[in-house]
Amino acid sequence: MTGRSNTAGMSIVTIPRLGEVRKLPLRLIDISGGLVTGVTYDAAGMTVSYFKDGDTAYTTFPSFGDKNWDEVGFGNYLITISGSIAAERALLDRVGHFMLYVNTDATRGDVYTYYIQSDIGNPQEYPLPS
Repeated sequence: MTGRSNTAGMSIVTIPRLGEVRKLPLRLIDISGGLVTGVTYDAAGMTVSYFKDGDTAYTTFPSFGDKNWDEVGFGNYLITISGSIAAERALLDRVGHFMLYVNTDATRGDVYTYYIQSDIGNPQEYPLPS
C-alpha cells in the first residue's frame, strides 16, 4: 500500500448516534496528480481500509458498498458511515485520529486523516490553540 496524504487539513467528525450518518470527505487523485471524476463503487477495483488510534494495522472497511460511496463533483467524494449499522458505527467509536486509505483502479492510493471527537460542543475535548 503506497499511501500518500491527500489532505490540506484534518476534518473533525463526531461519533454518530443511532440513526445518524457521518459523511467523510475525500478527493481522488491520479498518478499524475490530476483530479479523478466519475468513479462509481466497484467491489473488485476499490480498496477502502481504515486505521484509528490504538490499532496496529489498517483494516478493511466492513461491508463497504455503493451505499457508502458518493461522488459530489470535481474529484470530491463522500464516504458515508451509518450510526444505525453496528459495524460502521464501530469505525467512529473512539476519540482520536482516524485514517482512511482509498485506492481505485483510476487512482494512486491516498490516506485521508480525520479527528473523531464525542461532542463537538465540548471545547475541552479538542481545544483550539490559544
